[in-house]
Amino acid sequence: MEGSTSMKQQNGKVKTKNDFRYGNYRNYYFKRLGAGIDQPDLRIELMKQYSECFKDKQVLDIGFLGIDIDGNLIDAARKNLQRQKADFSLPENEILSLNKVIFRKANYILTDRSLIELEKPQYDVILCLSVTKWIHLNYGDDGIKFLFKRIFKQLKHNGVLVLESQPFNGYKKRSKLSLEILQNYKSIELKPEQFEAYLLSDEIGFADSWCMTDSEILKSSNLAKGFHRPLQVFVKR
Repeated sequence: MEGSTSMKQQNGKVKTKNDFRYGNYRNYYFKRLGAGIDQPDLRIELMKQYSECFKDKQVLDIGFLGIDIDGNLIDAARKNLQRQKADFSLPENEILSLNKVIFRKANYILTDRSLIELEKPQYDVILCLSVTKWIHLNYGDDGIKFLFKRIFKQLKHNGVLVLESQPFNGYKKRSKLSLEILQNYKSIELKPEQFEAYLLSDEIGFADSWCMTDSEILKSSNLAKGFHRPLQVFVKR
């Protein structure tokens, strides 16, 4: 369950389904992983197996913790970070790592698309986990193409994109959040199963791709079932 689309009370304010048109549901991961169940996130467990991809790297996370369109989620992330920093039981190296974390409210899909020409390589890794559906529904094919082009421009040489895209059959359920979203949904031609070919095409320019996987992790019965989509890695040369 990604979140109710009915009206509900949030922080003393009535929220409508249109407030969550970007998939910015409160307690999203808690619900997906299973309320009250202490289960590790499969994606985190997989990324641990490829820690060399992240160690001492400049990382941007789109739509999760690093940068998000919803200011309330950014506020919650900052408070959670402060609580972790106050945990004196953490090793010194982990506290130092937490001090390097920055959260910022921003829409990654720029209103003035021409500003993409000003982008410079600045990240070693960009994470795009479970957000492509929402960008696709809100901004159509033009928006998803802009997402990939901006990511490519912001990556350094040998930088990687870690992509978890949602399948197209999951779009329909959220296509009626607004008339604009419904129109975008009906006009989509670049389906998620075509993302890999598009990212490797001359229009974007990634050199190769591979998939993060670990058979033992995938077989584990203790892992949450909420996120079993593949993590695709695209490399910029």
